[in-house]
Amino acid sequence: MPREVVLVSLMFTTEFVNSMQAIFGNTAARTEVDTLMDFYRGLLARLPDNSGFNFWVARFRNAQCAGTGAVTAQAESISSQFALGSEYSTRTRNNSQYVGDLYNAFLRRGGDSAGVQFWINQITSGALTREQVRQQFVASPEFSARVAAVIAQGCLTAPVAPTATTSAASTITSTGATLNGSVNDMGAATTVTFEYGTTTGYGTSVAASPSTVAGGARDVSVAATVAGLAPSTTYHFRVRGTNSAGTTLGANQSFTTPAAAPWHRPPPPAQRAPSPRPAPPSTAA
Repeated sequence: MPREVVLVSLMFTTEFVNSMQAIFGNTAARTEVDTLMDFYRGLLARLPDNSGFNFWVARFRNAQCAGTGAVTAQAESISSQFALGSEYSTRTRNNSQYVGDLYNAFLRRGGDSAGVQFWINQITSGALTREQVRQQFVASPEFSARVAAVIAQGCLTAPVAPTATTSAASTITSTGATLNGSVNDMGAATTVTFEYGTTTGYGTSVAASPSTVAGGARDVSVAATVAGLAPSTTYHFRVRGTNSAGTTLGANQSFTTPAAAPWHRPPPPAQRAPSPRPAPPSTAA
């Protein structure tokens, strides 16, 4: 059995837990915090930074206010971003270590010898990919019970307003352009539009594509194609995201449409040269 699996098994024994409580006191936390901390510890092998912790726990807590399906979706989404992210990838874990990390992060324990070896063999033999094994852990009764506990913990705070970032326009012509941006719903379904006009008062609103961002709490690219613009004109625009917690406006961006192509009178149709007159017949004797 991998040494790290043995170490985690010892870390969660009653004896060790009681020893730590004797030193630090009762450190019980809400279940969504425990779950998130396990992702940090089990997959990234570190404590969270403040901004990262606040971001991820806000996603869980928004979902707790939205209902059972939202929490289940967030448990899958957050865990996949930890397991498939660049930080975990740079740890270059072998198959044995990867399986140990899944037990640590998802089940909050070390694995039993038979179970650990089974999952290692599944990956090594090619029967399952690493991602497929992670999904098996997510769907396991043991982790499902942890998610149910997060659901049962209930809503702690109101949903958080979305984030919105306006990006540069593209495909700019004399009469049209594509407006770009990104929106993070922060766990609550968000309606997305773009505002645009010739001043920062904007004046015109158009639905983005997609027009609704929901259930992901990650940055989603959005865009809108606008037409009927005036040539040689500067336009201002911004993305706007609205969910149950409020509205967030992206920063202003601008672009200038090029001049319309000059009109040229078409040349007259070419005239055909007259056909040569046939020579008169010879009158020679």
